[in-house]
Amino acid sequence: MRLACLRKKSVSFRKHRHSSDPLISNRLKDALNYSRNQKEYLCRFLEDGNIPIDDGATERHIRPFAIGRNNFLFCNTVDGAEAMGILYSIVETAKANKVNVYYYLRYILEMMPKHMEDTDRGFLDSMMPWSEEYREYEQQHTLMCQPELRSNEYTSPPKTPHKHHAA
Repeated sequence: MRLACLRKKSVSFRKHRHSSDPLISNRLKDALNYSRNQKEYLCRFLEDGNIPIDDGATERHIRPFAIGRNNFLFCNTVDGAEAMGILYSIVETAKANKVNVYYYLRYILEMMPKHMEDTDRGFLDSMMPWSEEYREYEQQHTLMCQPELRSNEYTSPPKTPHKHHAA
């Protein structure tokens, strides 16, 4: 279905892509040449319905990182910037796996110190948000907590504090 619909729409693009119109700028020629060279990859979504037509989902996932770029200016050191990047990666991995970010960070901070002396990295499998160990931890702690922390969503947005002006 997808292939039939888009095949019709792509005919004019393909014709234009192979044209040698002198009015086309060099930058556009480079872009058209790139699309010719990458045809196999650019058209893969036509054959596989699991591949999204656009990259909107990817852009939504990297948005917090893009917004946080200004925060990296205040890391002061390379080590601080690396730590911030690692933290972003951990949080986004948790979100992608639909786990509670609070509990996942808590789990890592509680469990990782137990393995500080380990030379074998095999324990890392149990640290992943999709691991059975983590899922049991989250389930156990979710039952014991306040309702607000049971999901990543709050029932109502947090209240913004009001400034009180001195009279």
